[in-house]
Amino acid sequence: MVPFYMGQTREVPTHNPGANIEVIQQLQSRLENVRFAFIRRPWKRCLDMVEKGEAQALIGSYRKQRLSRLRYPMINNDVDTGRALSKVGSCFIGNREFHEFWPRRHYLQQQGVAIALPHGYAIAQRLNDQPVFVHFVFSQQDAYRLLANRRVHAVMDFCQVGNQNLYVEPADIQGVSPLYPPFDVHYGYLIFAPKFYQAHPHRVERIWDALKGLDTTAIYRRYLQIRD
Repeated sequence: MVPFYMGQTREVPTHNPGANIEVIQQLQSRLENVRFAFIRRPWKRCLDMVEKGEAQALIGSYRKQRLSRLRYPMINNDVDTGRALSKVGSCFIGNREFHEFWPRRHYLQQQGVAIALPHGYAIAQRLNDQPVFVHFVFSQQDAYRLLANRRVHAVMDFCQVGNQNLYVEPADIQGVSPLYPPFDVHYGYLIFAPKFYQAHPHRVERIWDALKGLDTTAIYRRYLQIRD
């Protein structure tokens, strides 16, 4: 049994428990003698539990500085995206003016568009060297509200799951569409505690290998379509 921590609430709901949990449940059905027990905690608490060896694994993004404390699927001294748990792309969702501006942005003499982003989005750092104004808001709903009221030219939202383009168009906003390819691609990994990996390296590698042939697109697509 491999218990690991994830999520914000302590109880795992039986209905729509979360995309990552459903993917792990599907993964478990493909593995013999491996069982996952889910215990939900806030992210920082999850990380602390795994680093202390109180849990064996968690789900998160890759950070090079975490390699001394956590174990990721690796290949040729780099993280193996082929054995990621999830792959989600984010695109600019913009109006016609934004779509015309973005390909020519580096040739123009002034900043011409505004983009609304919720506070805390790591993508904001990548926009520091782009000729755009970033308008920070408290939520994605606030961002779309500004876009609907023509206060900004674009927002950022999920537009791709796996290698499949996906965009759930807001019913109340006309004339906006995603700009492909995604501006950002986020991989989620099943990350293990070093001591657990050292004790069971073949088991962990087998778990990671089982992710290669796992088609999770339908699961993530369903959750993106039902999100608030």
